[in-house]
Amino acid sequence: MLDSVIARRYARALYKLSYAQGEVARVMDSLGDFVRIFAEREDLRRVLTHPAVAAENKINLIKKIVEGQIALDFLRFIIEKGRFSLLPLIYDEFLRVYRDDAGIVAAEITSALPLADDLKKRLVAVLGRLTGKRVELDAVVDGGVIGGLRLRIGDHVVDGTLAARLKDMEETLAGAPRGTGGAP
Repeated sequence: MLDSVIARRYARALYKLSYAQGEVARVMDSLGDFVRIFAEREDLRRVLTHPAVAAENKINLIKKIVEGQIALDFLRFIIEKGRFSLLPLIYDEFLRVYRDDAGIVAAEITSALPLADDLKKRLVAVLGRLTGKRVELDAVVDGGVIGGLRLRIGDHVVDGTLAARLKDMEETLAGAPRGTGGAP
């Protein structure tokens, strides 16, 4: 909980600074690329989070990866403050602040099979009308849903998947009284 509060504060400060400098898109792209590399590379994570590695060595390594002075200065700052492990949370919060400010809502649609592009476009249009915001849609394929769709917009989830229906049926049947009918 405390980590999310700290991440929110750092993200808002970074957003305000990058907005004032007209660098929101550049900071978002630069940090996004770095966060993806950080998540993918175990060796990089180990070096950048290890307490025995000097802060200056970490910063020199980051300089080779990150573009943009604001992003670089921010990463230097969170390393010096011992908050580097919060970077993924900070970046997620930065995106949320950006989307709120830009009138964008993130939506995720999960299906068992890939959705056709025209269906995704229609879904974006409908969700845009319903929310009154521009929609960024992320289509996820997950065979575990079996069929149907699961839509997540912010904290709201509409689960119309076959897997969810089967789970509901299982829970209903598990709570049904036994012994209704048949011989004693």
